[in-house]
Amino acid sequence: MNEGIIRIGPAGDPPGAQPPEDEIGAFVAGPPFICRGPSTAVIVPWIQVFSTGLLVMIDVRFRASATPESARLELRRIMHGDDEPMPGRLHVEIGYPDGTITRNLRGPERPSPGSRQRSALRLGAMQSGPRWELVYWVRGLPTGGAAELRLGWPDRQVDFAGFGIPAAAVGAAVRRVRNPWG
Repeated sequence: MNEGIIRIGPAGDPPGAQPPEDEIGAFVAGPPFICRGPSTAVIVPWIQVFSTGLLVMIDVRFRASATPESARLELRRIMHGDDEPMPGRLHVEIGYPDGTITRNLRGPERPSPGSRQRSALRLGAMQSGPRWELVYWVRGLPTGGAAELRLGWPDRQVDFAGFGIPAAAVGAAVRRVRNPWG
């Protein structure tokens, strides 16, 4: 059953609300980031780098042939822009070396003293059977060290796991960004 694609963020968004249209982003090399529970896997198969930020693909898969109803309801809320912080929800966050934390949910779930917080901008979502894809735009690039991508979904028994995004790999990807017009 294909629920379709939902594009969040209509034309006329403020500058920086989506990847630059005059760039072809480059991918950060490396294996996919995976964290899993007994029946759910949360995967980041790729991160695409632009001069002003990161485009992060989140692939959610369920072991069953169909999405469990409780997960379906939560993912539908995510698809339609509900980003209320609740402890058991799907969490995606990137921690930068300067202390900034970007999350897919609003508000501090686990605040750290002196940290700065901002929200990732959800650009779209798609569902096909037991597979869900969520795409997030994260403004800003990690500088001065590695960023950490953290994933977890307590309600689905997916424990939090962190994965490093080396600043050198991001820098190399930025150098491969191209203009489609020349």
